Amino acid sequence: MIQVQTQIQISLETVWDCFTNPKHIVHWNFASPDWHCPKATNDLIEGGEFHYTMAAKDGSFEFDFWGTFQQIVAFEKLEIVLGDGRKMSVIF
Repeated sequence: MIQVQTQIQISLETVWDCFTNPKHIVHWNFASPDWHCPKATNDLIEGGEFHYTMAAKDGSFEFDFWGTFQQIVAFEKLEIVLGDGRKMSVIF
């Protein structure tokens, strides 16, 4: 299990919106400056899927990072199964 924790000095509503809204996801969802997320879709309902295009900025590689929402408790948590079967929990 990997656990990451951070504290952000902003409203919970703003954090939720930035984490779940595709118009914001494309601005933060990449691991290093040489990658980007040119496209994001998010069907934020239980059973809905998210799809984030992860791409090298030089055009050499891209892939679809995706998952299915198993449980959504607005402003509290997201339970997700990723496309490869791994499970992910996000607690707000």
